[in-house]
Amino acid sequence: MDEMMSVLNKFPNATYVKLEWNSAKLILGGLIETIYQTDNGLPESVSDYREYYAMVFRIKDVIKNESGQIYTGNMVMEVSAFSAPSRIWSQNDILLWQEKTEG
Repeated sequence: MDEMMSVLNKFPNATYVKLEWNSAKLILGGLIETIYQTDNGLPESVSDYREYYAMVFRIKDVIKNESGQIYTGNMVMEVSAFSAPSRIWSQNDILLWQEKTEG
């Protein structure tokens, strides 16, 4: 399990978190529905085959959206290392996780 999913996995389902992408151009608030193990759909014999953990995230609030994509309340999305936000905040704006930057 990657670091981001390990942090999220500490919280029970239905916990409200805020996810931020692209230097705060997109901020969504919503609920952790579940965390599960999955793969990228390729055959296990292929070298690009990957298993990973993902979260089902139920959008409750579109806090900021300059992404050009449409997000609505009650929409669900998968969040994983392949679609990771840059930051994850608690409902009370406590930083829970931040992507590592090269430096």
